[in-house]
Amino acid sequence: MDIEQYPRKENNISLSDKNDEYGRRKSVIKWKISSTDIAGIKSVADQFLSLWPGKSAGFPDLIPRELDIGSTKLHDAYHPVGTCRMGEHKEAVVDFNLKVHGLGNMWVVCTGVLPSAGTANPTFTMLCLANKLATQIG
Repeated sequence: MDIEQYPRKENNISLSDKNDEYGRRKSVIKWKISSTDIAGIKSVADQFLSLWPGKSAGFPDLIPRELDIGSTKLHDAYHPVGTCRMGEHKEAVVDFNLKVHGLGNMWVVCTGVLPSAGTANPTFTMLCLANKLATQIG
């Protein structure tokens, strides 16, 4: 099952005041699973299970796993997005050409510029954006 996590401002990446061994500021990742996320997962799972044919049709029985809000890992694939959003609104970090607002010579290419991941791995979209940027500044 692949669902998108609900966007929350509390989930973010920022820079700390501490530096790593190369003198660069360390990143601070704040990310939690909310009760809304759990409810979304449960809703999709319930819909899927209601349509699953089961043993009577020669398929295995599916047993849903219990999830709790304290969990930090619901499954094994995460696609972080929305951490340095693209756009012209006040919370956008980069413009539609991936140029960082307020800086003269800096661009960002990562899945973080996407506001949400949808239900597909956003890496191909990021590669297309990188190709567009390389053409633009190359």
